[in-house]
Amino acid sequence: MTIKLGNRLADLRKEHGYSQEELAEKLGVSRQAVSKWECGEASPDTDNLIELARLYNTSLDELLEIKKPEENSDDNKHVVVDLKDDEGNSVHVTLDGNDENHQEFIKKHKHESRKPKTWEIIIDSITVFGAVVAYILLGTLLGLWAQAWVLFLLIPIVPSILEAIIYKDMNKFAYPVLLVFVYFFVTMWLGIAIWHPLWVIFLTIPVYYTIGGVINNVRGKKEEED
Repeated sequence: MTIKLGNRLADLRKEHGYSQEELAEKLGVSRQAVSKWECGEASPDTDNLIELARLYNTSLDELLEIKKPEENSDDNKHVVVDLKDDEGNSVHVTLDGNDENHQEFIKKHKHESRKPKTWEIIIDSITVFGAVVAYILLGTLLGLWAQAWVLFLLIPIVPSILEAIIYKDMNKFAYPVLLVFVYFFVTMWLGIAIWHPLWVIFLTIPVYYTIGGVINNVRGKKEEED
């Protein structure tokens, strides 16, 4: 990140009346991270850039002070980068391909906008097919139509396990769905009638994601320091 962009972020923060601590709290990062952005020592990741643009009610082009290319202009080579946040919202950013800082931005963030990889499609397909076949077999052969539906909960669970491992982010794991699976498996399949107090396992959901957030925050700080 350049000093110019760091100053831009600092000016926008001050214009909207935020202290570094307040902005850091809204973004879920440390005050030191905000300070490094504004000093040009580090760059916000894609999610933080998108959140900053929303917070300041501006576009990413305006946030990064990127000029849009003129029509029919061959003077510069322009590249469109499609960024996505965790919710799948797309943001298109037009960058000057001849600008060194913009090239660095492209290298860092372009990979985050991607189509599902082959292994992801295969795992998803196998999981869906397996759940459907198992449901039909258990229902037809053993008459477990009322119980076997819980197998469909494995469809989001299995791929999320691999995703959490590959991206080293425990928050990508479908933990709440796993708890639902465990809850109904114990009470319906094993026949242990403990609907209460087994429901207390759902109270661990905020604890799980809090721990995941702390780990991600620590990892982010280390990456910024590196």
